[in-house]
Amino acid sequence: MYLKQAGHRLYAQDKYNGLMLFKNNEWQPVNTGHKFTDGLISGIIGIGADTLLVITQAKGQFLLRNDSIIQQHAAFSTGNVNISAQINAMEFVAGTSTEGCVVLNFNGEVVQKISRTEGLQNNDVISVFLDKHNNLWAGLNNGISFIAYNAAIKYITPSKSNELSGYSTRIFNNELYIATSDGAWYVPLAAASGDLSFSKGDFTRVRNSKAEVWRLDEVNNHILLAQHTGSAVLKDHSAVPLFAEPGAWLYKPVSAVYPAKNVLVGSYTGVQLLEYSAGQFTDKGKLEGVGESLRFLEIDNNNIIWASHPYRGVYKLQLSADNKTVSSQLLTDSAGLPSALSNYVFKIKNRVVFCTGKGVYEFDPATNRFVPSAFLTPILGNMEIRYMNEDADGNIWFCSGKDIGVVNFNQSSGDKPFTITWIPELNGKILLGFENIYPYNKENIFIGSEKGTIHLNYEKYATNKQAVKVLLGQVKAFGKSDSVIFGGYFHHRGAAGYLQDDTEMVALPKGYNSFHFEYSSPAYGLQSNIEYSYQLEGYDQRWSAWSPKTEKDYTNLPDGKYLFKIKAHDNLGHESEVVTYSFEVLPAWYKTTWAYIGYVLLFLAVLYLLNRWQERNLRIQQRRFDEEQQRLKYIHQLELGKKRKGNHQAAE
Repeated sequence: MYLKQAGHRLYAQDKYNGLMLFKNNEWQPVNTGHKFTDGLISGIIGIGADTLLVITQAKGQFLLRNDSIIQQHAAFSTGNVNISAQINAMEFVAGTSTEGCVVLNFNGEVVQKISRTEGLQNNDVISVFLDKHNNLWAGLNNGISFIAYNAAIKYITPSKSNELSGYSTRIFNNELYIATSDGAWYVPLAAASGDLSFSKGDFTRVRNSKAEVWRLDEVNNHILLAQHTGSAVLKDHSAVPLFAEPGAWLYKPVSAVYPAKNVLVGSYTGVQLLEYSAGQFTDKGKLEGVGESLRFLEIDNNNIIWASHPYRGVYKLQLSADNKTVSSQLLTDSAGLPSALSNYVFKIKNRVVFCTGKGVYEFDPATNRFVPSAFLTPILGNMEIRYMNEDADGNIWFCSGKDIGVVNFNQSSGDKPFTITWIPELNGKILLGFENIYPYNKENIFIGSEKGTIHLNYEKYATNKQAVKVLLGQVKAFGKSDSVIFGGYFHHRGAAGYLQDDTEMVALPKGYNSFHFEYSSPAYGLQSNIEYSYQLEGYDQRWSAWSPKTEKDYTNLPDGKYLFKIKAHDNLGHESEVVTYSFEVLPAWYKTTWAYIGYVLLFLAVLYLLNRWQERNLRIQQRRFDEEQQRLKYIHQLELGKKRKGNHQAAE
């Protein structure tokens, strides 16, 4: 009824004898009596050297040690368990008939449920498969679902009934808070460390939080909520209003000394001031002097307040001594910025920087102008930067357009003392215009998204040791007709298959001199990370630039022998071995060896004929010359005879 290998042992469920072990070339009953003759076993998992976890379809789980039952867990109320499989050293997944996939620990405690609510196509799981990267595949009653259970990137959705945008994230008092397009939500965390995406639990709305909550800031060991409806402080999972109008964007303590007495609030109509005393925040009203909506605020080491407006420029603000007004100066492209548009201010490495459409700038007090950042320009160049944040390890997270990257100063790249890692899986997934990255620690990076919050385990992502491979899938030759000359596998190489033998090099007539190559990398779920470079030896002088394209065409190649080479790399710098394919374009008939031999023979024949013709001409000319000489000699003799006869007659 069931057959499974656990460790180095093979077990089977027999309908009449229960659990059996294949030992000494025969099936022997395990000492469990008829415990497993009634009902089906859906999973057997080896724990250590002498313990088995046996999961049944409807009667719960059993722990067996030395072939005897030592512990039993009752069936959990998730419907029948169709199939089970071990996920890691502490957990297994049960594919159920009504509740989808249920992850449990070996004590029978539910760790996580993955059902239709979490994105499964339906809840009737017939089979499960754990791939080599410990991600889960579920065969369903209707369809197949891929569950990135062990993936470095996961999505957290606070509401199961409504798709909410995630604007900000904060961990506070061992609870995860998410500011969304419909209030703030929280969930207790099962652990204080490790990958927090494995925590289980349902989110609860923070009471009194309404509409958009743009940001969560921790100030003086309190959580302040920046809301469309104003400013609030979190108390006992409830949003307690500080002021109702105008709406608030963010909070910045004026002093770095804890606790900060004064806190600036970037609001819809300028800057508000909060005062902190005796554990309470009090609204001190709006600071006169600037009336723009200020969503980006930073304070430099000289207590100058910098505020950027995406459409107007950068404001340089100075707080008055009585904390009631601010002096304001608007700086634009006339002060050195590339443009008055798309400027964003942040604090990185204890310096205020300005992200623009053409790189990162800093303000030079000596010249009273913005200049390219001497620190960040050599790293990021003049690329568009919309957001920056620094984590506890000194890495700089940034958004460029719709892309996310991180500058890692703890890892060098060539002669550069840093490495830039892009996260292509998240291209276009961030909340454009409201970018937010909360690097809690290297295992838990939270990124605002249009669909909740994205969780990135950067440590797992950056240390991914998956080998990059590239396969040549197809080669086509084009002439009077199309012809597939390679279909992805060499048949004469046995198990190797992907290596070309010298005897398998194709030689094609001159009419087939255009080629189409298709290639790919067998990395499911990572295609957006892979780029390719190619070179056609005999035609290309160098390797091509890296590109995500998976095909290449060559047309009208001259005759000759060619070697097509292809390699791949991922965004972490891992590079594949080079795969090659050799072929030959034969010359036209008039350029073959036999043709050249014919040309030589023809040339020699022409030379021979020319020589014979020349010799004939010479003989004819010689004969004519001799005849002319004879004629001239005869005429001369006649003239001499006439002369003698004339002289004789005169003498008489």
